[in-house]
Amino acid sequence: MKLRFTLFLILSALFHISAQTVSGVVFGEERNPLSAVLIFNMNTEKRAYTNSQGEFTIYALPDQELRFVRKGFERISKTVKQSDLITPFTMTLTRNAEEIEEVKITASPIKIKKDT
Repeated sequence: MKLRFTLFLILSALFHISAQTVSGVVFGEERNPLSAVLIFNMNTEKRAYTNSQGEFTIYALPDQELRFVRKGFERISKTVKQSDLITPFTMTLTRNAEEIEEVKITASPIKIKKDT
């Protein structure tokens, strides 16, 4: 009986360690929630995406690196802390600065006659 109880405790602890989840919300610079942001665990290669409210949940352990990726925004990484397993956290993504092509105006301005 003692052996079964000890085995049960060990398996429960292993399951608890392997099933840690991290959750949070991803915002843009204007504090609007961002949907379809990829959250990638660099250590386990697990993936998750934010929902329409910017919320996500992903399996991760302390000291593992999460990377947040969305087209048009700079990538950002975060190392998971023990406190991140308990309380949700927020991430803010900043837009990439994009260079646009030079714009040339070829039409001449319209001449307006003065009122007489």
